[in-house]
Amino acid sequence: MSTLHRIYADFAAACKWVFVYTLEAHAMDEWPISSARADPSGKPVQIKQHTTLEERIAAAKAFGRAFALDFPVVVDTMANRFEEWFCTWPFRFYILRGGRVVFQAQPDSCTYSLETFVRALEGLAV
Repeated sequence: MSTLHRIYADFAAACKWVFVYTLEAHAMDEWPISSARADPSGKPVQIKQHTTLEERIAAAKAFGRAFALDFPVVVDTMANRFEEWFCTWPFRFYILRGGRVVFQAQPDSCTYSLETFVRALEGLAV
């Protein structure tokens, strides 16, 4: 997350940022794995899959607080429309311009290099 904080600091003035919190990829009651993300305390996050919008909102708020996000955190619908439309699993980075996706970061070997994301932001910031 520190890398994302740095990228945000560099480009906060050039574009609007939002974090969309979707369904839990490794919910402890559906697909738990020992390497699930850890919060800043270093302890694994153990969240059941959300069954109500209130649960999802609470999880999103806790995530935003734990990682001290400087930009808005919003939640997907319980019908997972954002996930369905944007295929965010396990996570993605998008740049939208004029109502269209102009960049979508793709994982490579199960990880991300944010260099292409930064280059795309640089290209739009000029």
